[in-house]
Amino acid sequence: MPEELKEAYLQVSPNPAGLQAMHDKDAKRMVNFKDIPDEQIKSIKAPTLIIIADQDVVQPEHAIEMHRQIANSELAIIPGVHGEYIEEITTLKSNSKEAHFVIPMLESFLDKGRTK
Repeated sequence: MPEELKEAYLQVSPNPAGLQAMHDKDAKRMVNFKDIPDEQIKSIKAPTLIIIADQDVVQPEHAIEMHRQIANSELAIIPGVHGEYIEEITTLKSNSKEAHFVIPMLESFLDKGRTK
């Protein structure tokens, strides 16, 4: 587990056993992930923003396919790695500047939902 995540967890929950349990559950969830059927993806009616990094865990091709299946969706593929574009805690040292345009993009998307 990245040290930054470990430290942040222990600040809000000083139980190291809970940290290990969370880690193990996350790892198990990823290993046992079952794909969501296309019919369920296509049934999404809510405005949806799909955002990934071009070097993310999710491949750009997969994000494009999801975007095509969700009628009311927007897609953003940002240069960089997972979480970097929103200054995720483990990427803060990367000196990435993508958050300067991604955060306003997220706010704009959320504002659209508030004005409807």
